[in-house]
This record gives sequence, C-alpha cells and structure tokens, in this order.
Amino acid sequence: MNYSDDEIKDAARIEKRICEKLLAIIDLQGDIDELIRDCPKSPFRAANFTNARPEELQRMALIAATQLVLFEPKDWVKGNDRFTGLAEDLLNHVIKQIEWIKEKYR
Repeated sequence: MNYSDDEIKDAARIEKRICEKLLAIIDLQGDIDELIRDCPKSPFRAANFTNARPEELQRMALIAATQLVLFEPKDWVKGNDRFTGLAEDLLNHVIKQIEWIKEKYR
C-alpha cells in the first residue's frame, strides 16, 4: 500500500502521543505501587520502557495493573484467590506476546 507523506507523518504523531499516554499510565501505576506497598522505589516506572513500541507499552501497562492486584492480601476482596490463578495465566500469555513482538520488530 502507498501512503502519502502527510498520512505517514500523522500516523507517527499519533503513535508518539499514544506512547506518551501509556508511559504516563505506567508511571501512575508506579506511584500507586509505592503508596500501597509503602516502598520508596517501584519497579513500575516508564523510564525502563521509553523506546518500546505501543504494543509493548499496552502489555506492560496491563502487566503492572495485574501485578498491583496480585500484591493485595488475598482476603481484601472476595474472589482474589481465584483471580490469582487467572492473573498468572494472563501474565504468562502477555509475556509470550511481548517476546513475540520483540522478535518480530527488533
């Protein structure tokens, strides 16, 4: 397919904006993690992912959000025990997707 220069520039601008938003979400998740766990430094920080593709960032945001719930005590919310197994399966699948993305695009 052929795209005009304007279409290519517009797509690049939109991708950059999406990445900025996803990085902001990842940093907010780091803030939440530090508050919940009362720890000075969260592993959920956008600085580690500044060169990632949007597809990777979406999955990193999902992983961080899922892990925040996994860190909760099991008795905080009814059903957390069931959530744990489902979340671990989800995380394994998402990690495989990220590996595939890295292999395909790098």
